[in-house]
Amino acid sequence: MLYILGEYLISLSNSDRDYKNDIANIVEKRKESKKQLENSNYLHLIKENKNIPESKITEHFDKYYKDNLHYLSFKKSNDVKNILALGIDKKFHLSNFYLEGYAPFETNKLWVPLQTLAQKKTYELDSLQYTGYKEIWQTSSQAFKYTRGDCEDHAIALADWLIEMGEDARVVAGFYKKEGHAWVVLFKDGNEYILEATSKGNFTNPYPLAKYQTSYRPQIMFNREYFWFNKGSINTTSYSSENWLKKTIYHRIEKNDF
Repeated sequence: MLYILGEYLISLSNSDRDYKNDIANIVEKRKESKKQLENSNYLHLIKENKNIPESKITEHFDKYYKDNLHYLSFKKSNDVKNILALGIDKKFHLSNFYLEGYAPFETNKLWVPLQTLAQKKTYELDSLQYTGYKEIWQTSSQAFKYTRGDCEDHAIALADWLIEMGEDARVVAGFYKKEGHAWVVLFKDGNEYILEATSKGNFTNPYPLAKYQTSYRPQIMFNREYFWFNKGSINTTSYSSENWLKKTIYHRIEKNDF
């Protein structure tokens, strides 16, 4: 089960106003921000055309919040830019962070990742696996390594594997009927398919068309780079309509980038 909480408004605007009369301090501050960007993952806010180091965002949540899933918003715009979730390391990370670019082995058969996860991974609520916590996210490699996990762990593992296969797959979070849930949407050959990553049974039609899956009620969607927010009806069965707004771009700094 995925626990969808209310929106948490935070302000990450810089404090240049504190140095209006001190140009030297402003220059030094900007140099430090640039250095921080060059040495860490960062989030690009599309509408604002602004980059923010991941560490600057996550340290706020590490300091003030213990648990659960949080919407990342800003007081000025008051809309959802991304979500942050607590990882196994007990630190908050942006949603895109959990898709590491991991595939346990190569395959060209679309049904293999889903069937493999069904056989390898057992569904279990985070509250039962991690004492004292309602929501803990596993990265894609952790989700394949550990034999237990809930809906978002299954979805993260499945989406990342399919992305490694060259597919356009995204993790979706919202509700299934009345419960918080996470699943995968696959865009292929002009169609949209729902992939129920927690499925453990019938694989005769593992990838049904999304337009017929009315019990899924999507709120947000993400892959390794982008985060989308559904500004339209939560009852939509379309994952490519104009109501899906691309909010942020996640830049992952690799070692060979230095």
